[in-house]
Amino acid sequence: VEPAPVSKHENIFKALLKKILASVGLLPLIISIKHKISPPPKYLKLNVNNTQYDKKCLFVFRTHPFVTGKIRDTHQQYWQALEMARVIGSFGYNVDVIAAMNKRAASLVRGKYDLIVGLISYGVDYWTRHMKEGCKVIAYILMTDVAVTRAREQERLDDLYKRRHCKLKAHMSTIPLTDKQIEKFDAVWFIGNSYNFHSYDKFNIAQVYRIINNGYNFTWLNQNIVRDKHNFIFISSWGQVHRGLDLLLEIFGKPGFKYNLYICSEFFREEDFCEVYYHELFESPNIFPIGFIDINSEKFRELTEKCAFSILPSAAEGCSGSVLTMMSAGVIPIVSRECGFEDDEVINLPDCELETIEKFICEYASKSDDWIRENSSRCVEIVRTRYSQKNFTESVQHAMTETLKQS
Repeated sequence: VEPAPVSKHENIFKALLKKILASVGLLPLIISIKHKISPPPKYLKLNVNNTQYDKKCLFVFRTHPFVTGKIRDTHQQYWQALEMARVIGSFGYNVDVIAAMNKRAASLVRGKYDLIVGLISYGVDYWTRHMKEGCKVIAYILMTDVAVTRAREQERLDDLYKRRHCKLKAHMSTIPLTDKQIEKFDAVWFIGNSYNFHSYDKFNIAQVYRIINNGYNFTWLNQNIVRDKHNFIFISSWGQVHRGLDLLLEIFGKPGFKYNLYICSEFFREEDFCEVYYHELFESPNIFPIGFIDINSEKFRELTEKCAFSILPSAAEGCSGSVLTMMSAGVIPIVSRECGFEDDEVINLPDCELETIEKFICEYASKSDDWIRENSSRCVEIVRTRYSQKNFTESVQHAMTETLKQS
């Protein structure tokens, strides 16, 4: 039965009522009460696996795929959220999922749990009232320590100021800092390699288990195609200076530079960045500002068949999902060591100085077509054998098994 249509007058009345309640300061209280009685589904999903176990787990992560039933390919985390909930549930837990890093969402949690896993930015003490006796709490970490990440971004911004005499906004400053609370967790699950986890050396962490990020299996992949070694692609999200796009624009934007750069990121959202690099972004004949790109689109396929190399001189990551995405499509990565890969998996830059990056661009753009084809195929094979969805699942299963063994 379809609900009765809401009249125009009813909408006007509701808007007027909200305005009156807001003017007397009652609207936030009423919303809070309403949320406690009936939590917004986008923030909290109960028993996502529809199981009937005696134990319960609170999974603090992304709720979108559980709310919509759809997996976005814009980020690996959408599939990973569903898979982690399934794997955790297979150990005998009913799994509730709550939106991470959202204080309103956290306030909606009711009842107590035998296990809490996820992106827990408030520390163990915040969840004490929701923990049964013997409850294990696991921190799921996706990036280099935030204090280190912020410091590295600031170094990049300071260097930019020296080169261009302009101050841009820091984007990593909004991410909550990790504090000594991390030492209270029963275990830490970390997406990244040992190089990046060393950023947490100042903490005394009991148990650490590596979770393996995953790439994709593109069914349309043509490994016989000859990619143009003059073409490079930068693919990322936000924080353009943090990810090193400013460095690339200054290199590729040089008059007469003979290599091409295709930019697939959300630079349009960073107006101050676009203002500083307007000429390089929009007036350089060899720089193509694409913007955000859907990896299921024909445009993405076209770019990955056109470009021999991806390039990401990022200041800090965990294990870069965008690098894995490009490797899945056979595009050879030239990246900073901070992207979280080993020397036998990618071309790791020794540093992110302008001269170093330009040297590597020119050196690898001079490789033969046979070398390009061989290493393109090798990238796909590395993803298939080391960074597949199966690898991700097995790493979560191992982490769960070992964590639960602890007394």
